[in-house]
Amino acid sequence: MLRGLVSAYAKMECKERLTYVAKFVPDINNWAVCDCFCSTLKDADKYQTEYWDFIETYFTSSKEYEARFAAVMLLGHFVKREYLKESIRRLESITQQGYYAKMAVAWAVSVYFAAFPDEMLTYLQDGHKLDEFTYKKSLQKITESYRVDKEMKKIIKEMRQRG
Repeated sequence: MLRGLVSAYAKMECKERLTYVAKFVPDINNWAVCDCFCSTLKDADKYQTEYWDFIETYFTSSKEYEARFAAVMLLGHFVKREYLKESIRRLESITQQGYYAKMAVAWAVSVYFAAFPDEMLTYLQDGHKLDEFTYKKSLQKITESYRVDKEMKKIIKEMRQRG
């Protein structure tokens, strides 16, 4: 039975698959389900435009895990130069005040920083619109990353100390 369901899901067109995703997202009730679910949406890498458009409405959701879903989808499938500026704008549009939504934004900022350190350093130093909690958590996550070099971590640590 399960094999048949998996096979049917794999054969679905993207549009049909997204209808099932849309039905599931409101049922996400914790960070682990959210993050695991996002990692299973492998076809987002193949159907970038469709998923990019699909996740847009979740950034402004008042529901904590819907907002987290949007941020985790970004960091899992859209860490590409062509999406960088718009991704940052979308992350800044998350105003949901829940801890797990904010932590997903901080995590996403750190992932983008690891991929685009110069651009993200400029963003964090000169023009970010993140709330104080998310900004500080972003800096913390950057310093904890194994993908950020020691020199950049030193700069980020100085930024953390200044506040």
